[in-house]
Order: sequence, then C-alpha cells, then structure tokens
Amino acid sequence: MSTLSYENIKVAMKIDIAVADTVPDDAFARIERLARGLPSADSSFRDAEIIVRRTPMDTVQTMVTDEEYSRQKLVEILVEQALTGGSDSLFGAL
Repeated sequence: MSTLSYENIKVAMKIDIAVADTVPDDAFARIERLARGLPSADSSFRDAEIIVRRTPMDTVQTMVTDEEYSRQKLVEILVEQALTGGSDSLFGAL
C-alpha cells in the first residue's frame, strides 16, 4: 500500500493587488516591496504569483483579489499597513 505525499504538489496561487492611480508613488513602492517579500517571509505564499498594478479606481485605494478568503484578508491588512508607511507592519518598516 502506498501513501500519497503532498510535498511535490504545487498549487498555483495568483494574488492580484490593484492600486488606485491616486495612491502616491512612495506608497505604491511599499506595496511592491511587500509583494516581493511576502513569499519569502511567509511559507503559505511561497509559490504565489503576486501581481501589483495601477488602475483607475474612484471609491477605494486598493483592492486585493485571491481565491482563498483568509489569505486575501491577510494581504488586505498588510497592504493597508503599507499604504500608511508606518513601522507597525507585521514585516516591520516597508
């Protein structure tokens, strides 16, 4: 009888972070740094494709899209922290 191992199974994750055109460049750069650092800082994002893009939005500054609700909510919190530029981010100063 053989056992099934999940070690070598990779599930493609795509996380889309849309940032309003009106967000200042320094805040956008912090969000980009967050997206680049997240896979190495948290193993649950290791194989994630994280896309950060500018887009016209009138009512919100950012919008995060992910298939998994809890992961999406975590990224939303981190993006909000990156917007403010404070050092209280879970990853420290971005």
